[in-house]
Amino acid sequence: MDIFFIISVIGFLVSMLLGYLIPRKYGWFLILTIPILSAGRLLLIPSSLFPLKYTIFALGGTIGIYMALKTNISNITTNFRNVKYWLFFYWFMLIILFVKSFPNDIRPIFSEDFSMFFIGIFLPLLIIKSESDVYLIFKILVWQGVIISIIAILEFYGIANFQEMLKKTNPSYDSLDLYIRAQNLRVLGIDGNSVNTATRMSILFFISLWYIIQNRKVWTVVPVALISISLIMFQTRSAFVSVFLSLVIILLLSVLFDKMRNLKLNKIIGVVLVMFIVITTIPTIEQLSTDFSQFFVDSITGQEKTTEGKINRIPFALSLIKDKPIFGYGSPKYCYYQLMYTEDVPVPFLYLLSGGIILLTLFLIVYIYPIFIIISFLKDKKSTFVDKTTMIYGITAWSAGFIAMFSNWILTQRIIMFFIFATLIKLQYLYNQKKT
Repeated sequence: MDIFFIISVIGFLVSMLLGYLIPRKYGWFLILTIPILSAGRLLLIPSSLFPLKYTIFALGGTIGIYMALKTNISNITTNFRNVKYWLFFYWFMLIILFVKSFPNDIRPIFSEDFSMFFIGIFLPLLIIKSESDVYLIFKILVWQGVIISIIAILEFYGIANFQEMLKKTNPSYDSLDLYIRAQNLRVLGIDGNSVNTATRMSILFFISLWYIIQNRKVWTVVPVALISISLIMFQTRSAFVSVFLSLVIILLLSVLFDKMRNLKLNKIIGVVLVMFIVITTIPTIEQLSTDFSQFFVDSITGQEKTTEGKINRIPFALSLIKDKPIFGYGSPKYCYYQLMYTEDVPVPFLYLLSGGIILLTLFLIVYIYPIFIIISFLKDKKSTFVDKTTMIYGITAWSAGFIAMFSNWILTQRIIMFFIFATLIKLQYLYNQKKT
């Protein structure tokens, strides 16, 4: 028997035991570490049967915490029937993914789809006890964004290569080769993939904006400045489209539900001015911004050929979908590698290929329904302005992650999206408890 398998199982059980014995302390430890270490796919024990990635280790801890504090969940689902419905739809989608992936491709469904969902949703719901805990989670996400930005900047200037460090600990760590885009080095970031890391940062961009709104100190501009610089270094078109469309969403939500009172346009304008100064005064950043801007324009006008290649994949995917529109072909992994020959298509198309209209419908429900759930919270006229501000910026961050899914097979950002959504649910629950 593989000795590493035994060690992996023991490690998983130890994490579960810690979660059960010291649930809140261990829960905060996991929240501090899981978004970054799951992005890097840190491998703790290299077993061929049961490789103990940090995500699986954290799943064990979350299961232990759930066993210790599970009454918290039942209280929330009792108070919010729409959250109960959402959980039902997500469990249903997971069951279909398990069935479609059995037996060959079931491991990634467990280690990624199930683990990210269970950790991202239940961990915040279980350990948050007060509004200060809600804001602490958001602040943790902000500073994790800073760490990821610094890693990207170090990579861009050739000071350190995070991907090479991870490859030494995890031979299966899949990182793309460094390459040039728009005449400049395109940074890969903590995910080992420019698109995945940039999507992660587009979400954290809005949480860092929230951080500025919630604080009066000048230095709070530092996180959003670093995150913005790293976004430029990733040179990912979908991330910029996500940020732009999400800025429109944040404006609409502020007009509809907050009467612009807490949008703090003066602070946002200040952020824009700071970014303009940074971009125009650092020569390498200025040149990178200029070159990528031209690349982006060429993509829109059709002069850049990679855009044409992305568009041409869609008719091929649609031709496959016509043959099996109801039930699809199999696991997402099979569809990506065998049917599409690793040619990226948007997540909705991949799910349509995998499980047909049924899986696509569930996918759209589980990622669109949270927006309506938070909007229902915003309609509560008795909510404080701080609650509304946090709700608006939080659901905008969720929207940024969802919009990016319509460009590529991008799902690594889900754990951050789930953290944010669960935190907003708990915030509204705490407010309702206060009213009663």
